Amino acid sequence: MPASLPSGVVRFYDTHPINEDEILAKLMAAGVNLESLTEDDLKEFDQDHYGGIEVVEVLAARAGIQPHHHVLDVCSGMGGPARWLAHSIGCRVTGLDITSSRVEAAQRLTQRVKLDKLVDFVHGDATAMSLPDASYDAVISQEAWLYIPSKSDVIAECARVVKPGGIIAFTDVILRSPLMPEAESRMATEMQAPGVSSIEQYLDLLRAHQCRVTNYCVPTSAG
Repeated sequence: MPASLPSGVVRFYDTHPINEDEILAKLMAAGVNLESLTEDDLKEFDQDHYGGIEVVEVLAARAGIQPHHHVLDVCSGMGGPARWLAHSIGCRVTGLDITSSRVEAAQRLTQRVKLDKLVDFVHGDATAMSLPDASYDAVISQEAWLYIPSKSDVIAECARVVKPGGIIAFTDVILRSPLMPEAESRMATEMQAPGVSSIEQYLDLLRAHQCRVTNYCVPTSAG
């Protein structure tokens, strides 16, 4: 693993409770036959982000994802959103994640539901992607950039790999007011999230990288 990659985040997700074994165990407990597993079965168990497939569908709609598109899912984790987009829309999806164990698990789950012709996963750093310029019609990401210290670098990379006129659509944990030092320390040490940003910081960074912001939403409740 390159020295630039955040090893704490890798360790955090190597031992994350939402993992391949847990997903398969829950499927079996629900009476699902793993030998004939479908994406419709899997979708209830593999969405490692807030809101489940409903939020994936909101992002897809905001990004205008179409069947002929090639989508990049940055920090793709167990691959739930990537598989659901391919299954429900028919588009190609590439997932990129820093944690090799999750990339490998995502590949195996994708093969189980026979979506590997549409979905692939690569191991890589979101701030230094080994992907060609202007290659993707849309870039998505969900609750992942809080783990990345340099928000500028990940936004720059997303802007680089998306096609001209393409869309970057993402959700993230944001600050609505400054954290107290104790809470900030806990986020950094327990969650491996050293740099939670505000909406204003994200807007400034997106515009600094020549992205035109067309839509954004700030939660209206503390939850």
